Amino acid sequence: MYSAFLSHSQVEEYLEFLRSKRLISFIPDKKRYVPTDRGVQFLKMYGEIKDTVTIEGTPELPAMRPPEQSEGDALDEQAPHQAQGAKAARDLRMDEL
Repeated sequence: MYSAFLSHSQVEEYLEFLRSKRLISFIPDKKRYVPTDRGVQFLKMYGEIKDTVTIEGTPELPAMRPPEQSEGDALDEQAPHQAQGAKAARDLRMDEL
């Protein structure tokens, strides 16, 4: 938060935006946010678009590192049988895109 020069209220606003777009989810037991499968897909597409439209000689943005753990992985650690239901629900929602 501080290294990005964001206030607490700005961080909360951005997190709410990302949650509303289903790009991240909060794992209460771990007290952290993780990217959803949809969020990981977005990051991959963003990287491809960035590579396509980058103009030679322009400053390069810092490389995006892949998330350490996706929502599905975090849920798998918590409860394998619950993760299958959550993944099935996410798959249904992905069809709505």
